[in-house]
Amino acid sequence: MANRLRRRSSSRRPGLFGLLVLAVSLAAACATAASPTPSSAPAASVAASPAASPSPSAAPSQASPAGASPSSLPGQTKTAWGLIWDALPATFPHYPGAEPTDTREGPSSASLALPTQPKTASDWWTSAMTKLGYQTEGTEGPLEDGSIVVHSAGSGSCKVQASFAPLGSDTLETIFLAAACPFK
Repeated sequence: MANRLRRRSSSRRPGLFGLLVLAVSLAAACATAASPTPSSAPAASVAASPAASPSPSAAPSQASPAGASPSSLPGQTKTAWGLIWDALPATFPHYPGAEPTDTREGPSSASLALPTQPKTASDWWTSAMTKLGYQTEGTEGPLEDGSIVVHSAGSGSCKVQASFAPLGSDTLETIFLAAACPFK
């Protein structure tokens, strides 16, 4: 009789344990479904024109620049650097022979492969941005990995950061264009 009681009680424990596991699982599933999940934004590409399609995961968060409708603007993404446009305006300078590239290293306004070395590319960029009306606030580098970072500022809160990293015989340029900059 003692064996029967042990078997019965042991056979009931897994049932109660199973119900407990099921209840905890359901509670966790409900909590997960009720909480918003962060979306990961793919690396942004260079816009061929300001009429790039908006990113479904990041809508513009500020008023549209004069003359641009919200539907003609790319999305915006929050990064560690700050809120950026997901593309560059067609008016932004591109190094001759630059090719859009997907580094899968996170969002940026543009990621380009340049057929030159970082120093040549950063010097060209600084000159081109000055002609566009931006001031160079500072340059870092060359850093230990050979990369160079150029910080530029436009009017108001408009900031741009361009980094130039060696990539074999080419250079990887990554650009962050602050969402505070007009997209024109």
